[in-house]
Amino acid sequence: MAYPMGRMTYIWREDAEEFQRERWLHDTIFQPESPFKFTAFS
Repeated sequence: MAYPMGRMTYIWREDAEEFQRERWLHDTIFQPESPFKFTAFS
Protein backbone atom coordinates (compact mmCIF):
# COMPACT_ATOMS: atom_id res chain seq x y z
CA MET A 1 0.00 0.00 0.00
CA ALA A 2 1.65 3.17 -1.24
CA TYR A 3 -0.06 5.67 1.07
CA PRO A 4 1.13 4.23 4.41
CA MET A 5 4.49 3.18 2.97
CA GLY A 6 5.30 6.79 2.15
CA ARG A 7 4.57 7.82 5.75
CA MET A 8 6.55 5.22 7.67
CA THR A 9 8.66 7.09 10.20
CA TYR A 10 11.22 4.30 10.52
CA ILE A 11 12.00 4.74 6.80
CA TRP A 12 11.60 8.50 6.31
CA ARG A 13 12.30 9.81 9.86
CA GLU A 14 9.88 11.56 12.20
CA ASP A 15 8.96 14.21 9.63
CA ALA A 16 7.77 11.64 7.08
CA GLU A 17 4.56 13.53 6.30
CA GLU A 18 6.43 16.69 5.28
CA PHE A 19 7.93 17.17 1.84
CA GLN A 20 11.63 17.89 2.13
CA ARG A 21 13.65 17.82 -1.04
CA GLU A 22 16.81 17.63 1.05
CA ARG A 23 16.01 13.94 1.62
CA TRP A 24 17.18 13.27 -1.92
CA LEU A 25 19.95 15.87 -2.13
CA HIS A 26 23.43 15.05 -0.88
CA ASP A 27 25.89 17.92 -1.36
CA THR A 28 23.33 19.51 -3.75
CA ILE A 29 23.40 16.41 -6.00
CA PHE A 30 20.26 14.34 -6.50
CA GLN A 31 20.58 10.84 -5.02
CA PRO A 32 17.57 8.66 -5.87
CA GLU A 33 16.19 6.22 -3.34
CA SER A 34 15.81 2.53 -3.96
CA PRO A 35 12.67 1.78 -6.02
CA PHE A 36 11.82 -0.89 -3.44
CA LYS A 37 11.78 1.59 -0.56
CA PHE A 38 8.80 3.55 -1.88
CA THR A 39 6.69 2.62 -4.89
CA ALA A 40 6.69 6.19 -6.26
CA PHE A 41 10.34 5.67 -7.19
CA SER A 42 9.56 2.62 -9.35
